[in-house]
Amino acid sequence: MAAIRPTLLEDLGLSRAVQAFARDQEVESGIPIAVETRVFAEPNRVTGVTVFRAAQEAIMNARKHASAEHIRVMLESRDGTVVLEVADDGRGRGEEPDGLGLSYMRDRVASLGGSVTIDSVPGQGTTVRAQIPVEDSDGTAPDPGR
Repeated sequence: MAAIRPTLLEDLGLSRAVQAFARDQEVESGIPIAVETRVFAEPNRVTGVTVFRAAQEAIMNARKHASAEHIRVMLESRDGTVVLEVADDGRGRGEEPDGLGLSYMRDRVASLGGSVTIDSVPGQGTTVRAQIPVEDSDGTAPDPGR
């Protein structure tokens, strides 16, 4: 499943695909979803699919489980890393264990040398942050000294 590149991502690129997905979810759910993207070079295919799938999972979780009134999505390139942040103002997670989708997200991101953190305060919302090192076109991780 991780290797399947969504048509939306193929047609639009990562930033616009995340924006289009969020817009569709906003229309379907009625929950306002603000998306902010910072311009960056398109990541390689595997990283792009992983970030897009992480965005889908985090947005859907906020939409379905958080009882959120607002969702904010931020996608940017920072210090050789693609950073995705999805925050909601919902009920928070408490001590719930990760479901299958979050576990899969963590595994896929970790397989690329990245990390997923979840910050949640009951009654104040949840922020899911995925950070993945950007690879050069030859598939190697960037030189941290650059």
